[in-house]
Amino acid sequence: MVTIDPAERLRLIELGKLAMNHFEKQRSFICDPAKDMSDYEKENRALMRIQNDARKLLVLGDILGDDGKDFLKLGKNAAGFIFLLYNIETDHQTMVKELVDLWTNLQTSTGRCADIIYPAGWSPSETDSDSAVDEEWAAWCADFYLGFGKGTGRRCTFCGGITPLPKPLLFCGGCKNIVYCDRTCQVIDWKSGHKSSCAKNEGGKKECKEEEASGEAA
Repeated sequence: MVTIDPAERLRLIELGKLAMNHFEKQRSFICDPAKDMSDYEKENRALMRIQNDARKLLVLGDILGDDGKDFLKLGKNAAGFIFLLYNIETDHQTMVKELVDLWTNLQTSTGRCADIIYPAGWSPSETDSDSAVDEEWAAWCADFYLGFGKGTGRRCTFCGGITPLPKPLLFCGGCKNIVYCDRTCQVIDWKSGHKSSCAKNEGGKKECKEEEASGEAA
């Protein structure tokens, strides 16, 4: 394994934290007893995203070693989660090895090329579940290989997910510094710590409370 410089290590750790948050968001939807059981497309999209989250976490856990133990553990849990509930068994070993090998090779190259991620003229449709998730995966690969935000699309501060135009991003009503792809991320982030760290004003408090009451999964 190549030596990882401190800046690259921190970058990969941040990507891991985003992947953990993204998995938590998808799991909260799958486990929500109030979800629409007839919306199979939405459920299928969440399951595909969990598969990708498992891959992200396993890759980062492999590369980061001791610093990636939590990512590796959660990656295995994510893969086990969809197997236990849906009997979906996916062999991640080959893909994880390919991603790790490519990242390793890029560390010794003189430059990183986005062309390996996005084929020319490729523009998947938002309305197609497989294409939408494929686009998200390609954007993450660009973030992984090239740096956060190097892929197409605007990014959610909490989960790292892309938000295609014209869909608006949501801003925290308190600090105005955090942007979310949807209300679900805003709610989870608020409950998991942003509430205590946010430079809140009265408007921010009100908005976040409203988001808590009305948030729903993407």
